[in-house]
Amino acid sequence: MIRLYIRNLQKRLPVDRALVKKIVEAVCSKENPGLKQQISVCLVTDTRIRKLNERFHHCDGPTDVLAFSLSDDPNEVIADIFVSTDTAVAQSRIYRTDPRYEMYLYVIHGLLHIAGYNDLTAAGRRSMRRKEKQYLTICMNQ
Repeated sequence: MIRLYIRNLQKRLPVDRALVKKIVEAVCSKENPGLKQQISVCLVTDTRIRKLNERFHHCDGPTDVLAFSLSDDPNEVIADIFVSTDTAVAQSRIYRTDPRYEMYLYVIHGLLHIAGYNDLTAAGRRSMRRKEKQYLTICMNQ
């Protein structure tokens, strides 16, 4: 069972809540099958994510996504994911993608971190990129 909460605390990008739900359900059902899951996705500005990044990671500056696993129980997933829509807009200009594509990519990226993936090594980054593309293709083309 997946319980999802979506909070939109920004005005920069429109959010397709149905697509966010589809993404969360696709990733969580595949990566954490059979687990009780409670996921919160919060769309925020660079100002807000910068404060969170400083508070929890002691890094000064905005980032694209922050993912926090909140459960110690191996049979459940409780997580908060914060996505910066300002960063999505900025990165979309660099990579010549749609800002909403970037935003949904960050949601997937955060979910993969919660599922245990990391991007600290080249192999880890490649694995995450493959999964991100896989889930984006599945969810955006249905």
